[in-house]
Amino acid sequence: MNNNRLSTSNKPIVDRNELDIKVQTLLNMFSNFELREGRVWIISENRFKSEGGKSKSLELWDDQGNLIKIFSSIAEYGRYLNISSTSVNKLIKKADFFTHENKNVIIKYVNT
Repeated sequence: MNNNRLSTSNKPIVDRNELDIKVQTLLNMFSNFELREGRVWIISENRFKSEGGKSKSLELWDDQGNLIKIFSSIAEYGRYLNISSTSVNKLIKKADFFTHENKNVIIKYVNT
């Protein structure tokens, strides 16, 4: 027998009106965030919320100092080499040349 079915559950029934009152109380409370200059401001920390999630561009260079290709993100570069983002990060941190398509290459972040 399935004891987790809603119709046979022994869990207490939630009072919908009480739940609505709690939700409204929470929604009417003071917020720690406000919109300033089109950005989210964290009041308690006195700072803007980090934009985060912005991709860093990468450049692929050969050992002769020639730029081979620019990638808009780690994920794009990973797809190009058919390796994971974790492996790409390891290559960047290693900061050493490796062989790709019979060339010694290095991957670097674009200076911004």
